[in-house]
Amino acid sequence: MNEAVQLDPALLGKVGGQPALVFGPNAQKFLVSKGMTQSEVATVSGRINNMAEMTFKANDAIFKSQAAAFGLKPSLLKAMSIEETTLGKSMKNTAGSTAAGLLQITKPTIDTLNANLPAGTHYDYNKLAGDPALSVKAVAHYIKFFLIDKRGLNDRASILKAYKTGSDAANYAARVEAFKKFVDIVGI
Repeated sequence: MNEAVQLDPALLGKVGGQPALVFGPNAQKFLVSKGMTQSEVATVSGRINNMAEMTFKANDAIFKSQAAAFGLKPSLLKAMSIEETTLGKSMKNTAGSTAAGLLQITKPTIDTLNANLPAGTHYDYNKLAGDPALSVKAVAHYIKFFLIDKRGLNDRASILKAYKTGSDAANYAARVEAFKKFVDIVGI
């Protein structure tokens, strides 16, 4: 098993006595020195500032295993989870939404995936909200099988816009890219 990633001390502080991601001046300077723009740093810090280090790392093994199983980057799956649920912090759906799981996959998306999978392969939508590993697996499977293989999407921006659909798709893709850049810098 891989050793746990050690976050750079510039990114860490204490919140409630526990190690947490804290985006003060040293963290911002560190991230800019690693190639992030001020806008990307603001996007990341606006979402995960003061997040407990253990929360930030909690599902890394799931992201790694499902990414490996479907030929994806674990940092992409983690970045999508930061955007969708702040790594599981806000799992409640908005009124009328059918989205579930760490990456908020919708019931119609699961139905589309299930309709296109070989016999014997099926995802139970009702289990996604309570099973982080299953929800990440379903999204990874959807991205690989449906968006990449079946629809032929081959660049991350197109994949993210197809996953998010709607008027916010371009902004969604930009936010996920900022989160992915951060995860690539700190490791997973």
